[in-house]
Amino acid sequence: MPEAPIPGRGPAPIPAQAVMPPKPSLWSYWTFRTIVVVVILGLGVGMYKWKVRALYRNWRETKVVAQAEALLKEKKYPDAIIAARRALQLNELNVPATRVMAEIAEMLGARDAVLWRSRVAMLEPGRVENLQRWAYTAIRFQDLAAARTAAERFPPEARHSLQFHEIAGVLSFADGRFDEAGAHWAAALAAAPQNESLQLNLAKAQLFATQSNQVQQAYATLDRMRAGGTQQVPALNVLLTDALRRQQLDRARAFAAQLQAHPAAEFSDLLLCLSVTRLTDPPGFPALLARLQEKSLENTTSLAAMIQWLNGNQLAAQAIAWATKLPADRTAPAPVGVALADAFIAVKDWPALETLATTAKWEELDFLRPAYQARALHEIQQLQLNPRVKALWQDAVARARTRPDRLEMLANLAIQWGWRRESEETWWVIANGTAGAQPALTVLYNFYSRSTNTPGMQRTLERMLELNPADVLTKNNLAVVNLLLNLKPSLTYRLGQEIYDHSPTNASFASTYAFSLHRQNKNAAALAVLGKLGESELSKPSIAAYYGTILAADGQFEKAKPYLTLAATAKLLPEELQMVNSALTQVNEFRTFEDLYARDPSNPVNAANYAYALHRQRKTTDGLAVLAKLPPAQSLVPAVAARYAALLTSAGQWETARTVLARNSSTAALAAAADQLFQRDPLDPAVKLVAATLGLLLDPKLTDAQLLAQQLFDNDPGNPAHATTLAFALHRQGKSADGLNLLAKLPEPQLRAPAVAPFYGVLLTAIGQLEKAAGFFTQIRLDLLLTEERALVASAETFAGNFRQLQQAYERAPADPAALSAYAFALHRQRKAADALRLLDAASPAALADARVTACRAALLVGDGQWEKARAAVLQNGDSPRLYAAAQALHQTDTTDPGVKYLLASLGLLLDPRLDDPVRHATDLVTRDHLQPAYACAYAYALHRQGRTIEGLRALNRAGEKELAKPLLAFYSALLLAGDGQLGKAKGYLELVPDSSLLPEERKLATDLRARIAAAAP
Repeated sequence: MPEAPIPGRGPAPIPAQAVMPPKPSLWSYWTFRTIVVVVILGLGVGMYKWKVRALYRNWRETKVVAQAEALLKEKKYPDAIIAARRALQLNELNVPATRVMAEIAEMLGARDAVLWRSRVAMLEPGRVENLQRWAYTAIRFQDLAAARTAAERFPPEARHSLQFHEIAGVLSFADGRFDEAGAHWAAALAAAPQNESLQLNLAKAQLFATQSNQVQQAYATLDRMRAGGTQQVPALNVLLTDALRRQQLDRARAFAAQLQAHPAAEFSDLLLCLSVTRLTDPPGFPALLARLQEKSLENTTSLAAMIQWLNGNQLAAQAIAWATKLPADRTAPAPVGVALADAFIAVKDWPALETLATTAKWEELDFLRPAYQARALHEIQQLQLNPRVKALWQDAVARARTRPDRLEMLANLAIQWGWRRESEETWWVIANGTAGAQPALTVLYNFYSRSTNTPGMQRTLERMLELNPADVLTKNNLAVVNLLLNLKPSLTYRLGQEIYDHSPTNASFASTYAFSLHRQNKNAAALAVLGKLGESELSKPSIAAYYGTILAADGQFEKAKPYLTLAATAKLLPEELQMVNSALTQVNEFRTFEDLYARDPSNPVNAANYAYALHRQRKTTDGLAVLAKLPPAQSLVPAVAARYAALLTSAGQWETARTVLARNSSTAALAAAADQLFQRDPLDPAVKLVAATLGLLLDPKLTDAQLLAQQLFDNDPGNPAHATTLAFALHRQGKSADGLNLLAKLPEPQLRAPAVAPFYGVLLTAIGQLEKAAGFFTQIRLDLLLTEERALVASAETFAGNFRQLQQAYERAPADPAALSAYAFALHRQRKAADALRLLDAASPAALADARVTACRAALLVGDGQWEKARAAVLQNGDSPRLYAAAQALHQTDTTDPGVKYLLASLGLLLDPRLDDPVRHATDLVTRDHLQPAYACAYAYALHRQGRTIEGLRALNRAGEKELAKPLLAFYSALLLAGDGQLGKAKGYLELVPDSSLLPEERKLATDLRARIAAAAP
């Protein structure tokens, strides 16, 4: 036995024999060594192979890149493209191969060059020359958004270079900032005084100067340059354009004659001369036009430009007459065909456009053909929601999806046609891609800003921040629109804090942060932030809107009014205007309410309005004192009760607030009063809670109430009233288990509180925990429950009490259809659908033939996702009226069950002349799960029955071709297509439907449809 340790010496030594390992066997020793050696050899061989493969790949990549560069020097562009693409397949990040692709695209005049240049710049972010080439290429192809992006990425030390000033000058000139453009070009010229291109640009900017001496200096420069040198044609072009701008027609005619006679003039220059001749010399116009038409036949690009010039000068009919006389091989190439298509649009010859777009082959521009087909079909059929038109446009977008430049062409084409939605959707395809996203987002943001579309701005800013998470301006703008739209509070509050920490002296950032604090009900802190700004900043309308709103919310009405009045004159977003108007109303109403109450304090409405106005001044206790003076009967007035409940809730007296609400017999009247209050004050959490509580009990308010419940919980998840309201909202969506998980986080005493326990019991009952639910129902206080809530609790208690009786009735008579269906549905309501289905499947054929059993079984199968099996059960029974009656009886038991709703929708649309209930059920189902084919089918037919056939077809198409080929969906597709006049297509779908797959009522519809199709046949 080892010695005990001695203090100061450490543990006693262990005898040697105690630590000696047992001697290994010979087999285990050599086995271990073999395994180790094999593993080491395996790793070595693997690493060797990996190294060899890597070396080979690098060697091959280097060789292919060298080949591509050599082919580029030899101007063998097709072969160079093949070699460069092979290199990029080996390594998509290969910079030389990407540069080869950029060079070739630019030499061939392809807009892809801009994308390739941007990719080179991203792969080598430290090289300024890459940014320069990207910007120059973008300017050449008039992609100014890309050029701006490139210029913005120039490092500070490169912003004084000749190249940067040259690029910045072009961008400033394009934006109409002529003085700024001149300054940039002058700085560039100082670095290269002999550069004639820079001299020309500076003169072009000086022509717009307000000082006459600069204009004269520009004319002197341009006159010198047109007399000789490398810039004669550009100088003439600038002088001609300037003369037209100043309406100096004699000068314009003289410059046009010189430009037309110059041997270096390009075809675009000659077209400019043609425009001048038409304006200044009408008799000479036909001869010049004929000469240029003849000259345009020299190449495809000039021919297309000639037709587009005619289109743009209201001579499209003449362009068509001329082009149709040309040989087919001249008008077939892509640019000419597109120009001819635009001519057909100009003269509104839609059949000719459709024929051209259907039969042409436009090579690299072939993606445009479906778009032109869509335009022709849209105009021919004059249908706003034609599915074929939409499909053709989507085909065009799909063909262009991998090429942002082509998508941009489609987006601009849609704008020209007035197809705003299609243009917007196409820009979003680019914005959600990997290339060209930032310029597309800029276009979208400007588009949404001009139309004051705040949700659109929010979506755009969210994507912008995703691409550039560090952009503080985007953070600020996103935070503002999120706050205005009440979206994503946690993220938005964090963004507000980040931008303020980044720059606390920035007035815009400070106002955003203050508005964020205000939305968190921290008005004192918000005013402290804004109080650090000077009066000049606070008086700016954009800041005054928020300062005045927060002052009003803090009850400082007199101080708020001048700021709100100032803000009301500014150009604001709709949500900002609503916010300012609401605050102004609050300011103006307070004195009115105070005066009315002083004159007649016994009037309950006067008292309620004055009390709520005090509450909005953060004087809730004073407001409650006013209401406490009213006789109990007067607090039953809905407008009074809603305000009283809001004040009590704000003071933390939620149970008392519920008592006030429960005393009123009309939940609908209370909900209407709460809704009016919410419209006036949508930020007050107490008002939100009252509105959500009442709205959840009434179907018309369900969606809004669910949203309010979620917002309340997100802002204060520890509040038991908020947790209970959201849990009940989830229950109303059929998510009782999620609601219980939410409530389970509350402490036990809060769960057993009289205002929480009834709802917890209802949710427990909904998932079948009847014994546990009974313990919570004992905590009920009826004086805290509204009429509808008492009904819910009573229904839950009745179900719990009846379940045992239903079980016993079934055990006594298992073959009885009534007992079987009732017990099976009760099991299903306890979340034991599998047990219920097994029970029904084992029933006798006679029981299964009963409408009550069939309806129950079909409802359970639909709820389990087995809609085809449910359809078979319904068909086997075949008695639609009895099945509908049985489904109505089940619905009385459980008004939320989706399977029952499906039966009521699908059968009711065939049987019930009153469409309201079937349509409502179908809408509820597709809202719950729009991907479920059976739900989509019922919803589509419901839309058709309302005369909204096009929308119904769209809903059906979402099911996909595979589902549409199945008998049920094929039958209803045929009905809707026939309703849209597409009898040929309807016939094809109807041929997929055997009569055995239809109910009697459906068979009659099919017979009528076949007769209609036969009558329409030629």
